[in-house]
Amino acid sequence: MNINQWHLLLADDDEDDCLFFKEALSRLPIASDLTTVQDGEQLMQLLTNRADPLPDALFLDLNMPRKKC
Repeated sequence: MNINQWHLLLADDDEDDCLFFKEALSRLPIASDLTTVQDGEQLMQLLTNRADPLPDALFLDLNMPRKKC
């Protein structure tokens, strides 16, 4: 698989965790585009929106508000 830029999705309601993730990602030698959502409803809206391409990788906090089971 040859990916020029990774499209990543981070689902986490903790602002500090999001900042730590962004900082760690910026130190990696990869080209990436990061989208973040704060709850399960936002996550499902983004994933089910046919206009948006699916991310190459999803980093998911399982303990967050308004998650859909």
